[in-house]
Amino acid sequence: MPEKDKEVPVRSLEKQTMSVQIAENIIEDICAGNYEPGASLPSEQSLASQYGVSRPVVREAFKFLSAQGFVSIANGKGTTIKAVNDELLRVFMRRVLAEGQQSNLKDLFELRISLEKVSASYAAVHRTEKEVEQLDAILQEMERYLDKPAIYSEFDIKFHVLIAEASHNIFMFHLISSIRETLVSLGSRMRQQLPEEKLSIIHAYHISIFKKIKLQDAAGAAKAMEAHFQTAMERLDKMLKADPRRDKAKKI
Repeated sequence: MPEKDKEVPVRSLEKQTMSVQIAENIIEDICAGNYEPGASLPSEQSLASQYGVSRPVVREAFKFLSAQGFVSIANGKGTTIKAVNDELLRVFMRRVLAEGQQSNLKDLFELRISLEKVSASYAAVHRTEKEVEQLDAILQEMERYLDKPAIYSEFDIKFHVLIAEASHNIFMFHLISSIRETLVSLGSRMRQQLPEEKLSIIHAYHISIFKKIKLQDAAGAAKAMEAHFQTAMERLDKMLKADPRRDKAKKI
């Protein structure tokens, strides 16, 4: 005898608001390439007529799109499509780090190490000659500022972000770029605690990474990047132990 169907409780569902439905339609159009970055959306009045709703409903749809990072709203200039960026990723990372937990900072740093290794190996395979020239130029600038840690850190960021760009993986680029920008103040503080001779050692790691990428040695580039970050992780551990203000780790 067949078993009776199990009775599963049915949850009540809330119907999507018209503003969200309109926003979702526009998102589909953006993803389909019907709107290019910098293009303007139709006016509130035009879309209100198209969807048979009031202008405030369309206005709410625009606010939804803005909150999701799809559009930019400017008084007198209408609503324009934003280029793909990692703004929301940076907001998320800053908020998590603002909790002040050492575990959060170390987790982000460990993620960064994994991504940077893969980024270096991809860059070795996919980099162009122009990107090799750009990396070389940045390295030369870095060498000029071995006695100025703050300025050196600025070029350090450019160096790693360019490697991510040379990977030609858009997800890799935006993840590394957002993590790098989020940790920029941390990197500067870590550099400022180093004497010039120590900064020269760090610079040697950067040169090693560059050479492996130039030679299109993917495994060697990843290994050189890992060696670089092993020393960086050691410096981070020392800095955290010396800073009691960040000693607020809690169980998640």
